[in-house]
Amino acid sequence: MELPCHGVVEIETLRRYGRVPVGTHATGEFAFWGRPGEPPHHQEFQVRVRVGDDPRPVTVDCLADFTSNRTWPMPVMRMYRKAYQTYVAADLSAYLLRTVTDALENLSTGTGAQRFRVVEAEWRNELPLPAWVPKSVRRDTPAPDPSGT
Repeated sequence: MELPCHGVVEIETLRRYGRVPVGTHATGEFAFWGRPGEPPHHQEFQVRVRVGDDPRPVTVDCLADFTSNRTWPMPVMRMYRKAYQTYVAADLSAYLLRTVTDALENLSTGTGAQRFRVVEAEWRNELPLPAWVPKSVRRDTPAPDPSGT
């Protein structure tokens, strides 16, 4: 998988989100990229969704080692809604899509109720990278010279 890569995600509100009513659908973006100057196994994963007219975007950030020492298909066990779930990820692409879904669906209200349901998440690398992806990791932007010259 070539980095950076990105896609779109559609969510539905299961609870009120500020002034936004239950059942509202919203579309956002997610991106996955390597961090310049870091070892090649450090990657950042970020999701951003603006819900209705609420001024607060829904964001999920993760910095992890997503790729080293992985063999596919890979069994995965992770915490999902306060219980361990297991599944088999066919490849890195499927693993990251599931990470997007789980991260958004794990967001809860103050009382612990699930806030969002993911309707769809898909890779859309043919679209331009989201504006919030750092310029230093874009393919169309030269990386900064580490010597400073």
